[in-house]
Amino acid sequence: MSSFPPTWTAQPFRTLRLEDEMRAAARPFFERLPDDPYVPAGWRARRLTRWTLGPGAAREALPATPVWQTKAHNSRFGDLPRSFAPLDAAWASSEPFDRLVASFRAALPEPVDGWVLWAHQIRTRWRPGGIAPPPDGPHRDERVYLAIAVFDVVGVDPGTTRLLAAPEGPVLFERTLQPGDVLVFDDERLWHETRMPVQGGPGHRDVMLLAVTRQVHDGLPPEPRS
Repeated sequence: MSSFPPTWTAQPFRTLRLEDEMRAAARPFFERLPDDPYVPAGWRARRLTRWTLGPGAAREALPATPVWQTKAHNSRFGDLPRSFAPLDAAWASSEPFDRLVASFRAALPEPVDGWVLWAHQIRTRWRPGGIAPPPDGPHRDERVYLAIAVFDVVGVDPGTTRLLAAPEGPVLFERTLQPGDVLVFDDERLWHETRMPVQGGPGHRDVMLLAVTRQVHDGLPPEPRS
């Protein structure tokens, strides 16, 4: 996976490419993803793991905890604590996954030692004659930096990914991300969405979402009030 110089200009996003070896190594782990329990059965499968980042390639896994976004930045899933099974240990500890994380870190405009890495592994599915997977619409993940890495698209149109300055626009980036494409961007400054076809299949789209936050508690549900 190639990277770009860690100096961002007024354009708060960059594109990269995945290595073919990295995509091949991940393929069997996408086949074993459990269903996402927060969408109708069969539409999507998902895993999530968090780590604290040390220097170099060092990272330490954090306990599983629900992911959280507010309604202000995600109208579909905001204010809903969502829990997912962790990434398969064989994939998360593999050398290709280490290279994926290292390239993401190298692409960012500032050091992220001591920050928290979020890694979501997602398969979205299509079935002939079925209802299409529901779009999330323009949203923010409420992280600092985010990468959308497309590992595979099978049997369906890849759709269009957009970055916007606000939910209503203007659109700053619009492109069909093909297998092997990676989009890295500033999640604090931009909104994003992927517009997928409503028909097609059988087929699926496999992505890894990598994100970083500054503090361990960032992105977690608020503490209940006493």
